[in-house]
Amino acid sequence: MTALTDEQKALVYAFMKEDDDKTWAIVKDMFNIKFIELDAVTGDNNVAFSGDVYDADDEYVINIFEALDADDIEVKGELTISDATKTVNGFVLNAVNACSVKIITYRKTPKINFWT
Repeated sequence: MTALTDEQKALVYAFMKEDDDKTWAIVKDMFNIKFIELDAVTGDNNVAFSGDVYDADDEYVINIFEALDADDIEVKGELTISDATKTVNGFVLNAVNACSVKIITYRKTPKINFWT
């Protein structure tokens, strides 16, 4: 068996990248994964979803990925989200101090469309 040429390697890499991108897009759609970044102020911060909303307010999980204050100190423990504030369109994030927050939300169970 002969080694692949540079052109063949590039084609294989392009196919693998395209296949990986398609798989990730399908997973994002099935779980309705949303990436949210916001600069939270002290007190209540309304977070509204863009794009597709969830079917029920208890259908999704909120994961605070990162929360940094002005001094780049991790303050995730100072943030709270009440279940009473969760809706299909968003939620309310309460912050003790102003901070920069990165949040990921996703469905608890995937919504599968067998016609894709």
